[in-house]
Amino acid sequence: MHFMKFMIKLILYALVLILFPFYFLLSVSQLIKNINKIKSTNIIVMMSGLGFGNSIQGIDIMRRFYKNKSAVFFIIGWGYNNPYVVNLWGKTKVIYIRSFLGKKLIDSKYFSFFNSLILNVIKNILVFIIASLTKKKILELTELYRESISVSESGLNAINKYIDIFPNIHGFVFVPWYYLIKNVKVDKATLPENYKALIESKLKKYLLKCADKNSTKLCCLYIRAKGEKSKNLTSIIRDGTQIETYLPVMRRLIDEGYFILLTGDRKLDKKIISKFNNKVISSESLKVNSDIFSLFAATEADIFIGNDGGGSQLPIVNEIPSLIINTLPVGLGLTNASILFKTIRDNEGELVDYLKLFEHYPYDYSINDYKIYNNTPEEMDLAVKYFLYDIKQNNLNKNKDSIMSSIPNDLLIKYTNSTISRAWPNLKFENQNI
Repeated sequence: MHFMKFMIKLILYALVLILFPFYFLLSVSQLIKNINKIKSTNIIVMMSGLGFGNSIQGIDIMRRFYKNKSAVFFIIGWGYNNPYVVNLWGKTKVIYIRSFLGKKLIDSKYFSFFNSLILNVIKNILVFIIASLTKKKILELTELYRESISVSESGLNAINKYIDIFPNIHGFVFVPWYYLIKNVKVDKATLPENYKALIESKLKKYLLKCADKNSTKLCCLYIRAKGEKSKNLTSIIRDGTQIETYLPVMRRLIDEGYFILLTGDRKLDKKIISKFNNKVISSESLKVNSDIFSLFAATEADIFIGNDGGGSQLPIVNEIPSLIINTLPVGLGLTNASILFKTIRDNEGELVDYLKLFEHYPYDYSINDYKIYNNTPEEMDLAVKYFLYDIKQNNLNKNKDSIMSSIPNDLLIKYTNSTISRAWPNLKFENQNI
């Protein structure tokens, strides 16, 4: 058995080495096609080996931070899973170098390290070619994140403390991103008219099947499950629960007049969709490309509800009211979002006081001293109830109450314009009438 595994690994390594020249030539050919776009800019921001969320926040931060300069965002898409993201940004220049390899193959346990090594080799060669041809300033995305800190009007103590603890992680970025969104206005991220018109046309026809033809309110519901196939704790902990736990949330949204655009990694049974009068809509429902549909939903919906992942970044860009559920750790916060954290209990099953969590475990994804529980259907439903109420009252992210003011001042969440959902059990609130 061990010999067979060794031979499989050896064959795959050999395959990657054989294919390397083709990877390289494909990358260089795509670079050549975009060379005029590169030459016409002053600043190049390079992203490689990072996921979907970084491409969203990275592009948006670049176009705001360098609003009056000519900049291009350069993605080496090794396993990147939504190439259509380059089409969202209007006049902002984005270049995407595709690998043409499936993410499953790239992340394979047999040769993911080998792939990472080759990615770095190709990236360094491309950077050398670009630098030689253009003499332009080339920034790694993490360097842009560090430069953007300068726009922060407050929270530098929290940012510096976070960087001291986690020098190679960029969770601090939600602070400068908040100030850039607040102070530097740009066009909303939106699909090109041909993509957008196609989905809108199919959506309009689909809605004719529904009993309520008057409502046009849309909610993007994003349910993440990528962590199930990952060994990365930060990915695992940000997953949502099984889709059945969201049924009360769906019922409440529909009763409030919303059509639900379902995105993410979970599928809903057609029988349940039928029970909801076809008001839960997926890419399969409309028979459209799932990557394009997910971008449409995240940029065009009236509200967003979902997990903390790449799918929650686009609503931030377009300042769409957002509720992020099943979230951890407690100290980060997401720009302009309302947050329902996971429930934390001690070994006796008692809720842990929220201040203890913020003081001692602000950036901890595991909290080994206690037990972490996913939000229950009732908790999520209550959070949505409060969220919709605050939207109606025009009070979302405006209620700087004693909860937020009691949190330590050296935590990032204080400076991201985040709010904590009153449905979080660790606040130990009694259910409030609204």
